Amino acid sequence: MSSKPSISLDKANLSSIDSLEIPPELCTFDQEITVGPFKRKVTCECLIPFEDPLDVQVIHCFDDVMRREKLPYPFFETLKQRLRKWLLSEIDRLEIKTVEECQKVEQVDWKQNILDFRAMMNELKFVNDERNEKEMTFDEKFRFVMENADSDKLQMIVAKEAKMSEERISLIRARDFEVDRLTKACEAAVNESLEKREELEQTSYNLTVINEKLKQVNTNYDLQLKALSERQRQEYRDMITVMFETDTVPEYIRSESPPACVIRKITTEAATPRPPAPSMRDESFTIHIGTQVKTTHNIRIMQVNSLVEKLPAFNDDPNPEHDFSQRLYTLMNLYGSDLSAVVLLVDRDPLFHIHNRTQFFRICERTTELHFDDIEVQLNSTTNQTLQMNKARKNELPESTSYDIPSSCSKFDEQLCEVGDLMVTKHSNLNNAHVVFHLVVDKTLESDEITSRNAIMLGVRKIFQAASMYTIRNITFPLLLVENTTENMTVQWCLRRTDLVFKCIKGFMMEFCSNMARTSVLFPGSKESIQANYTINFVLPAKLSQNVFNQIVEQFLQIYNVRVTKMEGSLSDRNEIEKKKESKLFRKSFRK
Repeated sequence: MSSKPSISLDKANLSSIDSLEIPPELCTFDQEITVGPFKRKVTCECLIPFEDPLDVQVIHCFDDVMRREKLPYPFFETLKQRLRKWLLSEIDRLEIKTVEECQKVEQVDWKQNILDFRAMMNELKFVNDERNEKEMTFDEKFRFVMENADSDKLQMIVAKEAKMSEERISLIRARDFEVDRLTKACEAAVNESLEKREELEQTSYNLTVINEKLKQVNTNYDLQLKALSERQRQEYRDMITVMFETDTVPEYIRSESPPACVIRKITTEAATPRPPAPSMRDESFTIHIGTQVKTTHNIRIMQVNSLVEKLPAFNDDPNPEHDFSQRLYTLMNLYGSDLSAVVLLVDRDPLFHIHNRTQFFRICERTTELHFDDIEVQLNSTTNQTLQMNKARKNELPESTSYDIPSSCSKFDEQLCEVGDLMVTKHSNLNNAHVVFHLVVDKTLESDEITSRNAIMLGVRKIFQAASMYTIRNITFPLLLVENTTENMTVQWCLRRTDLVFKCIKGFMMEFCSNMARTSVLFPGSKESIQANYTINFVLPAKLSQNVFNQIVEQFLQIYNVRVTKMEGSLSDRNEIEKKKESKLFRKSFRK
């Protein structure tokens, strides 16, 4: 029988053991505790040695076990005794192990070790010590290029995107032309069937043929668009990789002709001047939020025709330099910590943009998504998430809701989103927006009154929470929570709605946007407070009267405690003077 090695400890060794430093080791407690007829297996981990007294460490281990195992009361005393005995035994074991290792070190034959080392060096075969560096991802390469490239290379990147956009737009126009032609032929066949009822069989056959052609055209162009997207994506990534590795623009990129949109804008700018766009009201302010530590944010209240009118990457701006600067600004911040977002209002259908071919969907379709998934892929992925969320919601519904209400009368549908839900899509082919928040609303929002506990406002809270977590610093938000004005929207209704939205968003900003280090997932280990400055663009419908706009601005000044100082100026045009006075053009705002 083998016996444990005994260690003789004299008085001289006892003093050395007390000063001996025991290396920490993670020990596992795994025992079965029996109390009467009941048995429970308990596991626990503890780092030994520990700095706390033994009784305190026993309590720590006991609390850790109770959080995971949830043992009944009769097991408490037995568990504490077992833990105490186990800790003492583990301490003794580690002390003996450390002493044994120290004795082995003292008995080392250094001469033999030197001989062994020489023999090992003689037999050693040196190999190439080149380490395989981790290959950088495309987003890292792109960010490096955008931060270090000169203006010539940046201009070539934007020009290449414009060239790709024109190629895709031409294919989309050809598809729309074919679809429109077949749709008109189908309508003509339907009208003909109404006039010639005796030839119904022949007309039905013609309609079937046209519908088949329409399906074939859509399928054919969808395949062409997918193939074009894959080719453009690969070309774009190859170009960025070459710029990253060689710091030069590929020759085949330089040899390409400039985008037609740039040539057209330069040649037609002087020949055909565009009429001036109708002026929209726009007011900007600076606010300070917080009780003890105040943070500064920018607020802009403006009127626009549509929330998506400035999203096209290459629009019909007559100034090509402005188009280039807008696109370059979006690309520079694509993988940074200064993202921009737009809030769009959608129906309960997760595929609302695809089924209705909204203006937002058509804008995304005009250019190839070169960094993220296409808009169809991102929206289709939300359908699976919607199903999972609705199944969980259905399980949480009370029995009276799940069983007593007939299925035909219930508004709950697993295929649809609930009001207040939020869908998020990522984009690199839009201007002024890297992220789009799709807030689910319904028609009642255009007439009914809402409160701060409404599902819509809870969805707005999620937007500002996500903005704080993912460093989204610029948010464009529909202030009235509607796209267009209706007859039901009286002046008092608009003021009540804006009063609620202003107060709720002020609370959300105080909750999430005061200190980024507290909530940001990009800086999880940061202990320093990082001041985050946000820009909130409150958007109002363009058809809103000037009187209502002024009242909303005054309401904002009162809620956010902003004091306005007017500065008088001299202008040559008397009409311009009156307009500037009326709209209070020069504003310098600060909190009292």
